Amino acid sequence: MKYLFFLSIIFLFYGAYLFIINSNFNDSTKIETQINDRALQNRDIEQKVIDLTSLSKRISKKNIYLKLGSIKNNNFLNQIDNPLAYQEMLNFEEAFGDIIKGDLLNINLFEENFSREIKSITKVSKNKIITTKAGEDENESFIVIGKEMSFGKIHINNKVFLLKKNLRQNYIVDTANVEMVIPQFGDDYLINEN
Repeated sequence: MKYLFFLSIIFLFYGAYLFIINSNFNDSTKIETQINDRALQNRDIEQKVIDLTSLSKRISKKNIYLKLGSIKNNNFLNQIDNPLAYQEMLNFEEAFGDIIKGDLLNINLFEENFSREIKSITKVSKNKIITTKAGEDENESFIVIGKEMSFGKIHINNKVFLLKKNLRQNYIVDTANVEMVIPQFGDDYLINEN
């Protein structure tokens, strides 16, 4: 009887030991899987950025449509004063991934139809800079697509719209309906060649 008691205690400790080893193995396997998934996501993001900042080999011109819609991110909406002055970009990667000089960029900006020919596309460092031909009595519009963040300024009918894209949110702002400092295109953006 004594031996049976000791034997059952030994089996109990051995079972607990196997359980702990197995759960530690499962935890480390889960962590390793999560690390691999995150690395794969980072590679996908990096590839999208490379695609967005690379220059196209295409020669035939086409219409490029940037689609906008209501912002669905509640955390973002809670941080802004006038949600009606913001619209989410729904197809940023598709719109600007393959664009060439002469393409026609079309955006329905808060009921303002922006339709301008692409004047130039240049690559400076890790940024792709897109400028459009200016309308009569307008400044040129531009979009800078970078590795970590993209931005732009669009001029139409004496109004200014700002474009901002980062890893968390892609949106366009109607500056006439918000109080904000409108950034100027220049040395502040560090787009000079390295």
